Amino acid sequence: GSVYPQSVILTYFGGGAAAQTVSLTTASASPVQVSASGFVSGTSTNWLVVNPPNVGQPSGSAASVTAAPTAQLQIGASASAGTLSPGVYGATVSATFLDGSPAQDIRVSLVVVPGGGGNCTPSRLVLAIRQPGPNFSFTQGWPAPLEAQVYNDCGQPVSNATITATFSNGDAPLVLTSAGGGFYAGMYKPGHVGPVSINVQYCQSCSSAGNFTLNGTVAAAPAGVPSIGLGGVVNGASFAPGADIAPGSIVSVFGSNLATSDGNLN
Repeated sequence: GSVYPQSVILTYFGGGAAAQTVSLTTASASPVQVSASGFVSGTSTNWLVVNPPNVGQPSGSAASVTAAPTAQLQIGASASAGTLSPGVYGATVSATFLDGSPAQDIRVSLVVVPGGGGNCTPSRLVLAIRQPGPNFSFTQGWPAPLEAQVYNDCGQPVSNATITATFSNGDAPLVLTSAGGGFYAGMYKPGHVGPVSINVQYCQSCSSAGNFTLNGTVAAAPAGVPSIGLGGVVNGASFAPGADIAPGSIVSVFGSNLATSDGNLN
């Protein structure tokens, strides 16, 4: 089974916090029961709420839904969040697919905003890596989306942050592009097989950068499957590496298993 997004941000302004929706998907041909349970960290106040959709009142930090092949969870904060001091709090919701597939952890950040947001001066950023999740598995040469969300501790989305992903396997760094509303995205194309750590550095004006690290693996591409190499799409005339390509230009594509012939026409 899989979940999306793998991380959410909740903002509590005194009157409550809007719940965030997480989608669950199974590859099974039959419906699969999914059990979700959560726990908070850093405080004894259990503010976390996990519900199936369309539940009118807050319940507890556990829920059960059926994915056939999809389902949804809503993750929110109860009124007890109002007893917390302003700051950022963490929690984890673990979704267990009862078909035997690995459990998926959803990271939750709760921003309790000082004074309900009035006259609040931001002092830090809050990062949510929406995908990939922990213990991710990518395939060499296949595009893998990276997606993040950034808020500040006044509960406001930040659209002018700098977010850079670096890779322990020597692949080139990737700068995520702002899509507005605090969302950032980029496409990673793994070039090396084996274990890899992704370090995400995030900052605004880059005076004090934060870091978040995910660990996973890159598997070898299946034999015979077409793959375009890193930087393998270039201008068809100059072949200049890393150069921008204008719309409507003729391009050349380099990779492996792109055709049944090796190019020898003799």
